[in-house]
Amino acid sequence: MSKVKVISSAATGLCVLGLTAVGALATGQEPDWIELTGKRYALLVNPLEAYFEQNPSRRPEPRIVSTARWRGYAAHFAIANGELVVTDVRVLTDVDGGERSAMNEAFPGATRVVATWFTGNLLIPNGKMKRYVHMGYGSEYVRYIVIAVEAGAAAAPRQLSGRDFAAFRRSQFEAYKRTDDYRRALKETMGGREPMSGADAERFLFDFGSANYMSRLFK
Repeated sequence: MSKVKVISSAATGLCVLGLTAVGALATGQEPDWIELTGKRYALLVNPLEAYFEQNPSRRPEPRIVSTARWRGYAAHFAIANGELVVTDVRVLTDVDGGERSAMNEAFPGATRVVATWFTGNLLIPNGKMKRYVHMGYGSEYVRYIVIAVEAGAAAAPRQLSGRDFAAFRRSQFEAYKRTDDYRRALKETMGGREPMSGADAERFLFDFGSANYMSRLFK
């Protein structure tokens, strides 16, 4: 991580790198990581967020918060014996990218952590990036790996081409459109500061709301 301007926050005791929170919402995010068959891949989903929502006091507090790591940590996972396992939780310690493990803060005294709180799809880019999007995890890749997980139990990985993944994304969105969450999000989007038509709001949610539907398991 290159050196950037540091802004002190007296309210939180943290340092924020670079932009304000508003600008950071549009910043490409550093991913969590997963090891599969001896190779490390980026994750386009953050499985620990559900755990920290349930256990907010266990979210580690880094000395440094980067706009590229707005959640405050980077988690490392592996698939072992058919289970999604947390192998480390890393937080920044300085503006040059120094890190430390916060595993014991997140999971005090644990020796093996299975992500039993997580049910959803692990979305893994597998190959070169073909289109960069400077917002969240919106970039596109030539191939993907998708692994369905239910309460920490992992199914066999599915290998998808870019075209197959686009079809998967569309099917996920169509399932999402049948939920109350979608209807609520559509209403809020249409009635925002810059009101949108129904078609424009749907297109916006498909393009920029993928975190709300891509990783979900729909029955």
